[in-house]
Amino acid sequence: MVSNSLFRQLWMGHKIHCLAASVLWKVPLWKQMKTCGHHRGGLAEVFLVNKERETILMSSRKGYIRMAVEYGIPIVPVFHFGNSQLFEFWPKVIQPLARRLRLVMGIMIGVKGLPIPRPVPLFMVVGRPIAVLKLSPDHPAYESHVDKAHAAVIASVEDLYARYAPLYYEGSNMRPLEIL
Repeated sequence: MVSNSLFRQLWMGHKIHCLAASVLWKVPLWKQMKTCGHHRGGLAEVFLVNKERETILMSSRKGYIRMAVEYGIPIVPVFHFGNSQLFEFWPKVIQPLARRLRLVMGIMIGVKGLPIPRPVPLFMVVGRPIAVLKLSPDHPAYESHVDKAHAAVIASVEDLYARYAPLYYEGSNMRPLEIL
């Protein structure tokens, strides 16, 4: 899936392409792109939505880091405040089946139980690009560089949250960040 809507205005001078599902990385065309937006939590993160905290799935997600290192593309950390408050997914008991089928299944619950997003403010914050070396997967330092870049991305997301959460929540009902 390629998205071109407002990205050209938001990221002037950069070609931005948003992809979904890891299977698309097998398509040669996508591998040739120089800038790529990636939602690292994927299907599993949909079922982690929680009213008490912001939960993101990053600790075990390194595929996008590997791609960045393999092609030498900097990683730009981004956090979207309010995104996890738009909907809930129900029923959570179907998560194992959904993961096996690699398909988001369930009912999106928003305003009055309908699939209409809740009216919450959205706030996107963008961190500094994290440079990565271009290394082939068979290079001896590849995995250590992937681990180092992964740790830097997690630290950057934590920093973004710590800096901007007080602005977004304005002191009331600030939700703690949980990185799984």
